[in-house]
Amino acid sequence: MPAIQSDAKLLASRMVPLRLPRFTPEQVSGICRQVQKIFSSEPTILEVYSPVTVVGDIHGHILDLFRILNKCGMPPFRKYLFLGDIVDRGEFSIETLIVIFLLKIVYTDHIYIIRGNHEFDYLCQQCGFFTEVVKYYEEPTVYNSCINVFGHIPLAAKINNSFLCVHGGIGPSFTSLDKFYSIKKPFDDFGDDDFIDSVLWSDPSTDVEQYAPSSRGSGYFFGAEATKEFCEKNHIKMIIRGHECVNDGFEYHFDQKLITVFSASNYCGLVGNKAAVLEIISTDKLVTHDFPPLPYLNRYEALFGAHLPEEPRSPVSPNSAPRFSNSVRAPLVHSMVPAIEIGGTDSLNAFPKLPTLRTFENLPPLKNFSPRRPSLAAPTVHSPRKRRKSSVY
Repeated sequence: MPAIQSDAKLLASRMVPLRLPRFTPEQVSGICRQVQKIFSSEPTILEVYSPVTVVGDIHGHILDLFRILNKCGMPPFRKYLFLGDIVDRGEFSIETLIVIFLLKIVYTDHIYIIRGNHEFDYLCQQCGFFTEVVKYYEEPTVYNSCINVFGHIPLAAKINNSFLCVHGGIGPSFTSLDKFYSIKKPFDDFGDDDFIDSVLWSDPSTDVEQYAPSSRGSGYFFGAEATKEFCEKNHIKMIIRGHECVNDGFEYHFDQKLITVFSASNYCGLVGNKAAVLEIISTDKLVTHDFPPLPYLNRYEALFGAHLPEEPRSPVSPNSAPRFSNSVRAPLVHSMVPAIEIGGTDSLNAFPKLPTLRTFENLPPLKNFSPRRPSLAAPTVHSPRKRRKSSVY
């Protein structure tokens, strides 16, 4: 039985083993090339219409993803918008990403994704995704393919022209939605553009009315007055964002002008929070669905199957991507989709060493590969004015 149709609670309890297929590097790279073409064709800010279910940070919690798809429904019978931070922290980032990418390929008009601050090489190398992928595949192709895709993912979405979806929030330089149209994809870094930093990193705060520098080191704290003014100026009913672990899986702010949605329950096995999604039935009807925390499943407790068979294809250039026909893609999808402070999830000072990092010790040496950033073990500390991201994750 595909994992998507299994009881996530039963899988998390270890009474039934989680069985996942093992994709070859060539298959993953082919999936990445196909989904990258789709993202490349999409604008920096998407236009989406209800009904749609908004999913917050997943962070490699694949059982939460399975539970959401199982409980809320699979596309094309349900439309989804993901708020970013698909990878890092949790222990099944690559499988979670493959599921969502396959869904995007097969159901392009029913799956939408915006980029989170963890869909960047810098954080992926610090927070688990890089380590997970090179430990699993023992070569850099898969990781580099994923990073290339991330550069093409949209930054924001409008739903019914009434709701703005971003990963983080707003900032003093983020005054108009028109700014999104000046952002050209792909881009592979943050820290040099105050607008992009605000979209990816900012958080609401009751301690300020307007804006204040964020303790994360990037982005801003923004208050009720700033949110109200932004919504009025841009004719937005509500801002929908992720980026923070909240105990109930969702949290309204500022007279319901803003909502935080977080969809990874029992975050990294250390918090015990619920997961939630936001269903937008119409502009005037919003429903939250929350799910109890699942026991945390470690990667070594899952069973990984044999390589999936390649689809027969005629000889092509070595640089061409392996492709999957629709008849092959759908079975691939369904075979796959079977003491931290609550709040900011990206400050290293707030987190002990995560289970993901403990699991992947003694990485095999990689040939002909150097990280995209030098001194990975000791990142360069940049000037706060020029690049504030060094102190936060």
